[in-house]
Amino acid sequence: MSRRLLGLNVLLAVLSLLFVTYIVRQVTRPRQVAGPRSVAPALAVVPRAPTPAPSPQTPSIIVARNLFSPSRSETTVHAGTSPATAVRKPNLHGVLLTDGLRIAYLEDPATKRVASYRSGDPIGGGTVETISWDRVVILRPEGKMEVLLHDPARPRAAAPPAVSAQAPPRGGFPARGQTPAILRPRPPSPDATPR
Repeated sequence: MSRRLLGLNVLLAVLSLLFVTYIVRQVTRPRQVAGPRSVAPALAVVPRAPTPAPSPQTPSIIVARNLFSPSRSETTVHAGTSPATAVRKPNLHGVLLTDGLRIAYLEDPATKRVASYRSGDPIGGGTVETISWDRVVILRPEGKMEVLLHDPARPRAAAPPAVSAQAPPRGGFPARGQTPAILRPRPPSPDATPR
């Protein structure tokens, strides 16, 4: 081994021994107990006015608004009403009516989840009262709320883009930048007989 490597190894061994003794000394040294501290004079406590307890509707208002939605708008609260009473209507997605069974598929505005509800089930601070083929009546403390299947006040979803009916080029594949055409089967000719 060369003298340089031997000297480096000795230096590293001495440093490691110094660090080990320092660590052992820190761990085994008795802890110093601090003397009595001077206590600051107590300040007079002024009671605050009690804050009203949050209502159970408050978190649903926070959850109801999507922070990242581009169509997000602030809900307007009229004078004299609190944000807890400004409740949005659930959306009715469908109704199932069979013999003795009535189920409504409603989207809860607080959770944005669609679930099935029967008469008497709770939803959005109210209770489902009646279910008919085109509407659901929800009984709330403020009164009855009627949710329509085809509500004209509810915005409609955007229609899907129309597909152009161009014939495909030779080879059956569309050219670059051209949208593919929808291929429909041809109706059978009247002279074709089934076999």
